[in-house]
Amino acid sequence: MFSVGVCYVPALKRAAMTPLQRNAVRSKIWHDNEGFLLIPAEYRRCGLQSVRFPPNSGDLNPIETVWARLRFDLARRARDDLKARRTLTNQQFKQRVSHLLILYSMQREGERWNYYQRLLRSMPARLAKCRANRFGPCGK
Repeated sequence: MFSVGVCYVPALKRAAMTPLQRNAVRSKIWHDNEGFLLIPAEYRRCGLQSVRFPPNSGDLNPIETVWARLRFDLARRARDDLKARRTLTNQQFKQRVSHLLILYSMQREGERWNYYQRLLRSMPARLAKCRANRFGPCGK
């Protein structure tokens, strides 16, 4: 029943927390309903809290919005590569993805919040919109 991922849960907790936080804060694992992530007993054993989001819902699951933006930005860069007749190695592609994800975490000049912070701050309004629409398609 448990997947190979179970053995990585303690390491995940150590990686997610600074030494000062390890004993003071209960970390959370945010995920959709992927079968290999449904191991709540293992999370509890390691002192982690499992927070589940509906899968593939950009309105209720912020990571889906991040993936959509990442796909858009990668497609735009791929188009530019095609025009310039450039090809990327696997390593270069991974570096590009990493660079974009880091850029999303950086605050732009003149803005108060970075992309991730704006996305999370918009969640209460998204939830209210979904509730008003009886949890049908809500849009962003």
